[in-house]
Amino acid sequence: MDYFNSYREMISLRGLTAHTLMGYSTYIRAYLDYVRSFLHKSPEEVSWQEMRSFIRWLQGSRTAPHAPF
Repeated sequence: MDYFNSYREMISLRGLTAHTLMGYSTYIRAYLDYVRSFLHKSPEEVSWQEMRSFIRWLQGSRTAPHAPF
């Protein structure tokens, strides 16, 4: 399943601005990359705790020098 494009299609129906869509897309892409690269799972296999670990990872990467986000 192409989660990213499905997500983009779903949120585009909400009437959000292009800037907001881009921001949301950045984070969903980061999440999907995290799930694939660090957890080696598909999104439907991810637990609530693993989703929380992504948020902690993201927060840490944002405060680190030269963070990718």
